[in-house]
Amino acid sequence: PTPDVNIPTATPTPIICRAVIEGTAGNGLKLRDTPNGNEIVVLPDGSILTLYQEEAAQEAGGFLWRKVKSISGEEGWVAEDFINIGAPCE
Repeated sequence: PTPDVNIPTATPTPIICRAVIEGTAGNGLKLRDTPNGNEIVVLPDGSILTLYQEEAAQEAGGFLWRKVKSISGEEGWVAEDFINIGAPCE
């Protein structure tokens, strides 16, 4: 049999990894331009972040840093100690 080229091919659904800022005692979390780099903005507790899974976590300044994007569109690095990463990305 010849395959029907008009039948759509299944495309895997990408997993979007989210995290929530927690545990800053109300001080917020600094979003930085590089791991342990210059401050871009302070994000309040409860802010939702999208994790960049393709960017490996990096260690600097005694913390493990994750590359993220905020809901408002800022991109940078945050200390993993202050985010709660949701399943299935834990």
